[in-house]
Amino acid sequence: LLVKGSRGSAMDRIVAALLAPAEDASHAA
Repeated sequence: LLVKGSRGSAMDRIVAALLAPAEDASHAA
């Protein structure tokens, strides 16, 4: 999600924070 704007950047941060651990787990497994 690459949405510009205050709402977009905030959502991107939340999505990134949620997806980062999942990606790390998938790479570790």
